[in-house]
Amino acid sequence: MVKQTVKRIGNFMIANVLSFVPSIIFLLAGSIVFNSLLNKYPDIVNTASFLISPLFYGFTFYRCFFVNSDEFKGFYYSQTKDGKTVKDVVKKHIAFYGKIDVVWIVVLALIFCALPQSITKIISILFASSLLFTLMIPARFVAILLWLVYVAAVYFVCMVFYYKNLEKKRTTYNKIQGK
Repeated sequence: MVKQTVKRIGNFMIANVLSFVPSIIFLLAGSIVFNSLLNKYPDIVNTASFLISPLFYGFTFYRCFFVNSDEFKGFYYSQTKDGKTVKDVVKKHIAFYGKIDVVWIVVLALIFCALPQSITKIISILFASSLLFTLMIPARFVAILLWLVYVAAVYFVCMVFYYKNLEKKRTTYNKIQGK
């Protein structure tokens, strides 16, 4: 269980780092294409680049955290053997994994919130999905709280979408097999 949780934490961090890539591309492209805009309105370009990370985070989180997880795929198939619906699987997932995941996500957020800003600027790429919140909202605790709500929403939406995708694949396979 600990090994799987550590792997999920790693996947969470990887998803954050990957969500930062489009921001870097935007900043590089922006500096070339929008050079005059960047000189006149640097805050707008920076804000736009930091908005990209949280928007792209849903995609990277889905891919890194759910799609690349044999653990969740196995969980889904073990639950649906008994004829449970996606809604039942989601409830069971929240009861089994959700309690653990919320603890480590909150602990990471509290650590990130408690660290001095000089350090968080260095490690912020590991929390790229929080950049818009932490850079735009001056009250750090409020920013982290809003980021936690955002992460919880992304987690839930990605989980439901993932299990619905697996259900669709399973029913399609069963139809092909004539079951």
